[in-house]
Amino acid sequence: MKSIKRLLFAGIPALLLAGCDLINPSEPLPAYLVIPDFEFETNLETEGSDSERITEVWVFVNSQMLGAYELPAEVPVLAEGSAQVDIFPGIKNNGIAGSRIIYPFYAPYSTTVSLEPLEKDTILPSFVYKDNATIQSVEDFEEGNVFTIDNSAGSITRITEPELVFEGEGSGYATVQAGEGILQFRTNEQQYPIPVTRLSWIEMDYRCNNSFAVGLMAYDNGQLIKEEIIIVLFPTDESGVPEWNKIYIETSQLAASTLGADYFEMYFQSFVDSGNEASEIWLDNIKLVYF
Repeated sequence: MKSIKRLLFAGIPALLLAGCDLINPSEPLPAYLVIPDFEFETNLETEGSDSERITEVWVFVNSQMLGAYELPAEVPVLAEGSAQVDIFPGIKNNGIAGSRIIYPFYAPYSTTVSLEPLEKDTILPSFVYKDNATIQSVEDFEEGNVFTIDNSAGSITRITEPELVFEGEGSGYATVQAGEGILQFRTNEQQYPIPVTRLSWIEMDYRCNNSFAVGLMAYDNGQLIKEEIIIVLFPTDESGVPEWNKIYIETSQLAASTLGADYFEMYFQSFVDSGNEASEIWLDNIKLVYF
């Protein structure tokens, strides 16, 4: 009898362990996608500069979103076997860290990988503009300058000093001294046909020691029907020296609010901030991008 009891008690731990395995089965082991960096290419003649500010990638495996990742990234994937991987480039919309989106005009990078638990697959995505995106150069300052002072103080000129130019042969430079009043400059009869019912963005490289605004003017039959600031940008100083930055400015909402517009012009505006002797703004690679 005692031997039977011993057998019964000896079997209890085994049963408990088996029960634990049934209740909490061993978790599957992930495979990993390693994304160290990316490439971005443009057709210089039709799409302009390859300047970009892609801040993260959005990863999808078999159409399931795994999340947005800053690079370099190591992405765990709970899947095995052949898998479709789609990687979308992400940006800070209007330069706002809390407003990260998949940029709609860059095509995703797609590939197929064979996933195995604990194995790592390295992917180096290459991004391009989508085929159906319209990329319209506003000004890259390589040969001229479409901007003109708009009944204000200050100046906007094309500069060619290598130490001041962002890339290529030229950049734009606008300035106004303290006490002179407002600086406002605009495109001169360019008549940009921004679609009012589709997505549209401004892309540009800039640096500045002073805040400045970017806006659009809407026209109908040659008459100005709306003038509105889209965004105010702030100094890009680091250690007292303005640094170049790339920004994507969404214009879709403003364009949609002017359904009667035939075309648009772009303008910039700046007052000298308190404590500054002058407002200085450098610009390059200004594009309008839309579907």
